[in-house]
Amino acid sequence: MKTKKTNRVRDIANKKVKQLTINERGGNLIFEIVVPKSKKRSNPYMEEESARGELGSYNTVTGIIDGKTSEYGLAFTIDMSYKGKDDQFSDFSLEVSTFIEQDEF
Repeated sequence: MKTKKTNRVRDIANKKVKQLTINERGGNLIFEIVVPKSKKRSNPYMEEESARGELGSYNTVTGIIDGKTSEYGLAFTIDMSYKGKDDQFSDFSLEVSTFIEQDEF
């Protein structure tokens, strides 16, 4: 089951990440991930409106705070408006709870 979720997150990331750069500096690896801030909503049943950008936009990255585990981080947003549902999000794509305090997040 974990593999299925991991593959789903990777598939979403492959569609949303525009650029990944890895550099080495001072014995550390520096990962720079470029993700568009927002994306136009699309609806396969409303192709003309989608093409004209009339359906609005959504943030491609969502901040998540899990109150049960005290974990927090970033996930990719999944546009579900074409099904009349609220947006969903992937599993944590980048967990930051070990790097910064929650009030700074």
